[in-house]
Amino acid sequence: MQGDAPKAGAGAGEVVKALAPEVMKRVEALSELQSKFSEQHAAYVEEYKALQRKYHDIHTDLYAKRSEIVNGKVDPAGAAGACPFQLSAVGWRGVRFISNEFGGVLLVCWT
Repeated sequence: MQGDAPKAGAGAGEVVKALAPEVMKRVEALSELQSKFSEQHAAYVEEYKALQRKYHDIHTDLYAKRSEIVNGKVDPAGAAGACPFQLSAVGWRGVRFISNEFGGVLLVCWT
């Protein structure tokens, strides 16, 4: 009978069946909202993955150029002017940290 307390060890289905009718309506409404949220979240995840793939492809060329500079395959003379980031250098005990405007370290070198 609805509204009666479930017995100890009862499963989730038995607990839900034991809820008062007004509470059961709330549970059903919340379940529908959760289903809609799950659908929207799945769409978000797919769009997010597509955006990550898009920008990974766009940045691949920049990563390759950065790797060539870091590994000494390309002379970095004038590279800072061609860099798409604003660079700033901070010296500390023989080490130079060159960072972009977002605070990420792009290159660490001994001076």
